[in-house]
Amino acid sequence: MKKTLLLLVFFISIFLIINQTIFADESVSATVPPHPTDFQFSFSSSSPQPITQGQNVSYQITYGALPSASIPTNTTIVVSWKGVAAPDNSQIFDYSVGSASNGYGGAVPVVDPINKTITWTIYDLPAGTTDQTLNFQLRTISSYSKSNSFSFTVGATMSNQYLTLPTQTLTQTYQYKTSTSNSPQPTIQPTITTVSPTPMPTPTPSVSFGIKNVSITGLSDSGATIKTTTNGPTKLEILYGTSPNALTKIVTTNTYAFSPTMTLRGLDADKTYYFQAVTINSKGETASSDIFTLHTAEQSTMPNVDNNIIVLSSNGSVFSSSSQQESDLENPSIILTNNTEDTIAYTLTNLIPVKTIDVIVTNNVLGASTFTSSTEPSEFIYPMQEKTPTLYIASLTTIPQGSYDVAVRITDTHGNIIQKHISALKIIPKLTVYGADTHTPLSDARIYISYYDEQTKSYQPITSTLFGNIKNPTYTDLNGQSSITLPSGKYRIEESSLFYDPQVQDFTIGPAINQNFPIMYLKRDPLNFYSLFMYSRDYFKDSWVKMLTIVFAASSSVRIFHLVALGILGAFVLLTLFLFLSRSHLRFKHLPIFILFHLNSLFKKHTNQYIFGSITDKQNNPITRVLIEIEDAETKNIILNGSSHKSGKFYFTNSFGKPINLLFIKEGFEPTSITIDNQTDIPEAGLHIEMLKGTAHHETIVSAFIVGLEEGFGMLFETFLVSSFILEILFAIFLNRQITLPFFFTLSLLNIILWMFYLQERTDK
Repeated sequence: MKKTLLLLVFFISIFLIINQTIFADESVSATVPPHPTDFQFSFSSSSPQPITQGQNVSYQITYGALPSASIPTNTTIVVSWKGVAAPDNSQIFDYSVGSASNGYGGAVPVVDPINKTITWTIYDLPAGTTDQTLNFQLRTISSYSKSNSFSFTVGATMSNQYLTLPTQTLTQTYQYKTSTSNSPQPTIQPTITTVSPTPMPTPTPSVSFGIKNVSITGLSDSGATIKTTTNGPTKLEILYGTSPNALTKIVTTNTYAFSPTMTLRGLDADKTYYFQAVTINSKGETASSDIFTLHTAEQSTMPNVDNNIIVLSSNGSVFSSSSQQESDLENPSIILTNNTEDTIAYTLTNLIPVKTIDVIVTNNVLGASTFTSSTEPSEFIYPMQEKTPTLYIASLTTIPQGSYDVAVRITDTHGNIIQKHISALKIIPKLTVYGADTHTPLSDARIYISYYDEQTKSYQPITSTLFGNIKNPTYTDLNGQSSITLPSGKYRIEESSLFYDPQVQDFTIGPAINQNFPIMYLKRDPLNFYSLFMYSRDYFKDSWVKMLTIVFAASSSVRIFHLVALGILGAFVLLTLFLFLSRSHLRFKHLPIFILFHLNSLFKKHTNQYIFGSITDKQNNPITRVLIEIEDAETKNIILNGSSHKSGKFYFTNSFGKPINLLFIKEGFEPTSITIDNQTDIPEAGLHIEMLKGTAHHETIVSAFIVGLEEGFGMLFETFLVSSFILEILFAIFLNRQITLPFFFTLSLLNIILWMFYLQERTDK
């Protein structure tokens, strides 16, 4: 046993010596992941608020890794403005090309123009690297021009292989600045700042050569169309690949254009690609964009939009321009005025899986010089709202004067994007009238327009039959402007205003630079009585025509006709009722007791339920409108009052449990009274009250006129009763019988019953 124990100790010792020898240099280590507090991350903007249209808004991201992070991290920073939209869902932000700075280690920004993001991927950010900054700019687009301000939020995220930091958000305010809108200038006649088409227009000297905008106008499962906008005519070169650090493929255009476009083909479906646009002008100068990214569509078929219906309307005038070709951009088929509510309706003839549809309005080749500064947008985006699964609507506002191309961009649920050209568009100033002496706008100036008829070689007045929903004449608003919109053609305008000399001027609406609405200056002449007479005559004439138009429009509406007819019928029936009250001298509040008494008298149940009778003079002539007061015989308090009818009759409900006095008062007669208690018997024919003549009453002229007028109206009762009954029969044939028969016939039946009771009352002795 002792030997065994010694051997066990020996082997254990040998094992410990060998283990110490082999693992003497080995040590145990573990990586501890960093904590969110080990990183620096903030988001700010140096631009003052509120943000206005046409403005570059500067942003800065400050980031870093504190020494406590201990280890390098692969950091990704993403800023997003996709959800930034106005209350009407219109886009207000676009990325300012070339404004994003590189990150630590030369990390380049990658811009996603579809999802509205910028991404920086920073590899091996060392611990202890702090106060690093990223700068970029977003430019505001003038597609929203309402006066109310609203708040919007831009967000930024930072993450690495270990954690994701809380999203940093920045809330700002947008306020449309009306002073920069295209309001009329009283001393300078505004004109369209476009240039005549030339093969190689010279860029505006004040704007440096560069890329203003990059957009993806088409996307499928095998290709993508990229469009750039520049300050001058350039050739386009696209470098692309599947990694932002390996743009190994190149495609190039050979022609110069203000908006060069390139299509990438042979791409794989459902895959992310990166590209960079390089433009080259005729001098050999180059300008490069940021690196952009796109994701091709799923394996799918491109939607067919060739036969879709496009309708553009402005101020009630409808334009359909589906047939215009993109090659006809220099001859705009649609000419509109600035700062007006224009609507585009887009109807799908085939149901497709739509994700979004946007109206894209871009400066065309002729409009490149309409940029007023480097921050002026070259593209306006108006999201369309779905009204039905096949109908989409968008409102176009705040497009500055100039020449544009209008298109519809459709994105389906598979990721396909197709951009369909609609029309070339020209925006011109509104027709404006000023006072020549003060150069201030003239409100309520009359504008009468005629068009030149090529067949008759003469000017003919504009009518809604030929020009759609256009009012002629029109009147200027408080800004001295008229919102009338006219198609291309020759016109003559006659303008007049109170205390100003009228003026006539011919003008042309068309695609050329000076083919716009005129701006007119009227000379003040307050002593020109002929001008005053003509203006007054035209004003009353226009008012009369407008009233007739409203009447004719109402007469053509079946619903309005029904409402008017029912109103007339109801007025006849109600007027008949009030004429009966005038005829019988019965008060409206006494109608219920009048009806109930006569109904009970038909069944001989009236003698014990009512206190009733007649009032006459000594010659047995009925006395009307005698004031009857019911007095408590003990307390002498007035309990109830009433009056006699034209037949001298009166009725009260017999609900008195104690003696009462009936007081009869009438001007020109002596007051009379009787006492009634529980033992008083009411004769079947009622009480007979005889009133004696008293002090003569002399009526005033006014009271006599009112009494005569009431008597005259009362004599029309039977006429209106018969007329309303005939109208009910006629309207029951043409109108809704469910309304006419139950309601109006019931009222007429009530009038007839009242008339019969009244006749019965007059025949009773």
